[in-house]
Amino acid sequence: MEEEHDEGVSNATRLFAVVYYMTCAILLTILNKILFAVFGFADPLLLAFAQLVSTGIILFVTHALDLISLPAIRAQHVRAVFPLSLLYMGMLASGLAALRLTDLVMYNSLRRTGVVLVLVCQYFVLGTVPSRQVFVAVGLIAGGTLVAAANDLSFNMGGYMWALLCNMSTALYIVLIKWVKERTSLSAYGILFYNTFLCLPFCAVALAVMGYQETFWERPLTFWMSFSASSVMGFFINHSIFYNTAMNSPLTQSVAGQMKGFILLVCSFGFDYKFDPLNFVGVLSSFAGSMVYAHGRVTEVRRKEVDPSDDGSDRTGSKGQSE
Repeated sequence: MEEEHDEGVSNATRLFAVVYYMTCAILLTILNKILFAVFGFADPLLLAFAQLVSTGIILFVTHALDLISLPAIRAQHVRAVFPLSLLYMGMLASGLAALRLTDLVMYNSLRRTGVVLVLVCQYFVLGTVPSRQVFVAVGLIAGGTLVAAANDLSFNMGGYMWALLCNMSTALYIVLIKWVKERTSLSAYGILFYNTFLCLPFCAVALAVMGYQETFWERPLTFWMSFSASSVMGFFINHSIFYNTAMNSPLTQSVAGQMKGFILLVCSFGFDYKFDPLNFVGVLSSFAGSMVYAHGRVTEVRRKEVDPSDDGSDRTGSKGQSE
């Protein structure tokens, strides 16, 4: 499978890629929330470990079947990918911890604020300045989330802190992944391979030190089915992201993420959400901001297609540059 955007693929294939990604993302989030909210599962680190193990097994099996190609282990690649792997581990574990401690509506709202950190990291690391429309969108996302948080009837400080850590890890991960690809020439599957097998030892040590409370033999079959499905979906969410980006573009991946957010927002009210009018207004404002952000990104790309010299930023110039 090619990992760059292929102009020769059919519209049906592109549509399948989008639906595939959205389905995986929605199912994984709902499965994880079922484990935490319905079954009272209290060990997000154990679930992260299970997802890493499942990902490793599936990578090896698909490689053995010649469906994908995995790179050889090289010291220079390990050194280059190691910081990214720590961020991947932090993103995975903190995201699960935040999902366990917050209701699904606020979890999705808090995760949307990650775009603020992405823009900050891009400014200081890459020197890029977004358009005014993107600034407005980010303001709506941040403002709406603050209003929602101030009126959250299920407020949990630990959950909010884990969500903030997840957003920070995600922002740095997004910014660094391009640098790692350029430095190592690893494919997306190669990066996932290194991430998985560099994270596994750390996760195993953390489990050994912290221990876990779960007693699996006392759980019903429905729990086992949900836990197993979530573990396997840990691989498919990564595969669907790679596949959708390869068949469409990273921009389509971003827009599909906003569409997924709308579906999850509707589904969220069926879980443990406690309705409050101001909280609801804040959630809707945050979601509206995410849609404006997606539209702004589409506008930037279209403008760049017309004028390749246009980087989509405000005409005040990027950091470190002058007119």
